[in-house]
Amino acid sequence: MLCVGRIGPRPPHGPDRTTHLTQDEQITLMTLLCMARSPLMFGGDPLSLDAWTHALLTNNDALALQRRSSSFLALTKVSEANDGLVIWSTGKEGSEDPVVAIFNVSDNARSVHLPLSRLGLEGSAVLHDVWANAPLATGDAIAAKLRPHACLLVRATRLP
Repeated sequence: MLCVGRIGPRPPHGPDRTTHLTQDEQITLMTLLCMARSPLMFGGDPLSLDAWTHALLTNNDALALQRRSSSFLALTKVSEANDGLVIWSTGKEGSEDPVVAIFNVSDNARSVHLPLSRLGLEGSAVLHDVWANAPLATGDAIAAKLRPHACLLVRATRLP
């Protein structure tokens, strides 16, 4: 259940409140559920959604991933330098443009460098940050620094 935004008007335990999850943790939760194609059930108060939570719950690219991704491949432990990171990719190698979720499961900021060849992509691709709805880069690797409990959701579109 997506307990994001305002939990009320009468949550089962405690007073009316907003979620205890940070924005990074809410994005991570939504990403995990979309990547795993889990049912999305909203446990907050829909009548008092703030703009940020509304954008989280209605992100078309993330919801399309939840509805249409073919499979996911867990690429954990990419290298010792990426300790504290879990990486999932959708699609079978070579069959479709992958979407990659990189999760920082540690309590410290982490840097990641993921060559696209690990996802079955040779050459360069246009990388798009799904949650920011913005271009990330064009290249042959995903590079980012993630805050604690944050994630990055990237769509990689092959260049011809």
